[in-house]
Amino acid sequence: MPLSIEDHAFSVVSAGYTILPNQLSETELDAFRGCVDHAFEAMRRAVTQGRTDPVFNFPSVQAMYVWGDACVQLLEHDVIHDLTAALMREYRLWGYNVLASAPNREGHELPMLDGQEGIGYHQDFTLPFHGAPRPFYLWHFVCLDDVSPENGATWIIPGSHRANDLT
Repeated sequence: MPLSIEDHAFSVVSAGYTILPNQLSETELDAFRGCVDHAFEAMRRAVTQGRTDPVFNFPSVQAMYVWGDACVQLLEHDVIHDLTAALMREYRLWGYNVLASAPNREGHELPMLDGQEGIGYHQDFTLPFHGAPRPFYLWHFVCLDDVSPENGATWIIPGSHRANDLT
């Protein structure tokens, strides 16, 4: 039996994340993949032409709503809004931005602007959900392909994403 939105919200609060598999149909995924491929190709052309200024790159790649209709539909997906509302009550999708990492599949590599390999690490700092002195944000990752350590799956260190201070 699938978990309810409330169960997934509890998982985010207690573990720092949740996984909601199979939220998009194959048709929706194909349309979204087409938009992503189009955006990556535009970025490849820009880099080849020497346009590597971060000011140019940010709006042209991370603003999902300019990629195509499938991206706008994803941003309006009920599950994204239902889970966000369960966790934050009032919220705003701010900027409709995405962060892209270079795929590790043969033929789909993206050049990194600093010449480094397409591997990186960062920490999402946790903040309290309500009454925080700093704004809280919530990430939604949508996987276009099945993920594994071999193809670049997101790794989560248990307990590192809970909504409390890391002390």
